[in-house]
Amino acid sequence: RQVSRWVAELEAASLTDARRAVASFAAGLAEAPFPATATQHRVRALVNARARGEDPAAHPLVAGLPALRLGAAMVAARGSAALTEYDGDLSAMDFDPLGDRPASPTRLEAWVACPHAWFLQHVLGVEPVEQPDEQLQITPRDRGTLVHDALDLFHREVLAGHVPPPGPTGWGPEHEAALLAAFEKVAADLAHLGLVGRRAFWHSEHTRQRRELQDWMAHDSELLVERGATVVASELRFGVTTPEGQEVPAATIDLGDGTALRFRGSIDRVDRCADGRLVVTDHKTGSDSHYRDITEADPTAGGSRLQLVVYAAAARAVTDVGPDTPVLAEYSFLGRGGFKRIGVTMDAANQPAAQAAVAGIVHGIRSRLFVALPEKAQYQLSWVRCPWCDPDGLGTAERWQEFERKQADPRVAALLGLDTDAATDAPDGPAEAPQ
Repeated sequence: RQVSRWVAELEAASLTDARRAVASFAAGLAEAPFPATATQHRVRALVNARARGEDPAAHPLVAGLPALRLGAAMVAARGSAALTEYDGDLSAMDFDPLGDRPASPTRLEAWVACPHAWFLQHVLGVEPVEQPDEQLQITPRDRGTLVHDALDLFHREVLAGHVPPPGPTGWGPEHEAALLAAFEKVAADLAHLGLVGRRAFWHSEHTRQRRELQDWMAHDSELLVERGATVVASELRFGVTTPEGQEVPAATIDLGDGTALRFRGSIDRVDRCADGRLVVTDHKTGSDSHYRDITEADPTAGGSRLQLVVYAAAARAVTDVGPDTPVLAEYSFLGRGGFKRIGVTMDAANQPAAQAAVAGIVHGIRSRLFVALPEKAQYQLSWVRCPWCDPDGLGTAERWQEFERKQADPRVAALLGLDTDAATDAPDGPAEAPQ
């Protein structure tokens, strides 16, 4: 193969002395005798102004360019110890972030996890960018959809009389066959939409999920027999208008100031026990680790879990029980949660605690202080806990430093209930995707 004609010239030229290290783009421009573009000229002027001890924000170039002027103001504001409009302080604006539509319980839970992420997602409508071509396995969200839809389809077959109700010994072989048939139908629909990942991964996941539903049915059967319960509703909707135009009552939680917040949503399953009690169930395909703080005295786990409280109120609103009737509300976990049940009986004893938690969240949202609550910077794998605080997936070191500075603002400390005299630990970020 013939050598390029340029090689000889390159060999003849002595380039060793011509090499030099440039610390950065800005450093190179600072020493450039004649910048090639207007942008490079502006960068050189600002770098040299800072080198002379001048404030770049006061430079005539900054004052003359709106984008640069606002950018400089943003950098200065975020570097300060006060919460500003560049950090989420929108208290000067006159608007109700909650709007006038009924809210969902998970929407309020998201504010507790991170007010900044809540504002971006639920007010501005900013969603993370998904990369479906990179999806190797079914996502946790789609897995949750698969299980919920399969269980709903099965329960509706029972309620419609196409499958007999559970007998004295609970669910039987006929019920298991109906559940697996429902699972196969929903799984086929998801596969048709390309939501189950690559075929090699889906084969094992499909088998695992079938087995998990069979195990769930065995655990659920024991509970039905123990309680003498029957299924009376599946995906019971509230606070919505049906396709037929029927207004379904919303669940309401008293806020203690003469007002109430309306909720909308759907209860996965409602049972009626032999003793007349209602049991509302929310199925979870993930771990139970974020739900272990729920107790009878604190049914919302500090405001971080509102579904049980709201679902109990919804059951009273849309069924024939009285408004003060105690309702057992439970999370029902599948395989990852060890088929556990975590729940509370919502009654007059713990209703004030639930109302106080909801009222505190509503007050925080309506304060319009949407401070970012990132997790503390640490080594992490590719999974991003909060895409709104870590949109590029490169970590939260800068956001965490900003959060530490903003704790000096008494409004932030009051909003988040922080002890500013104690050492700061990483707050909990947004919970795992709803499942």
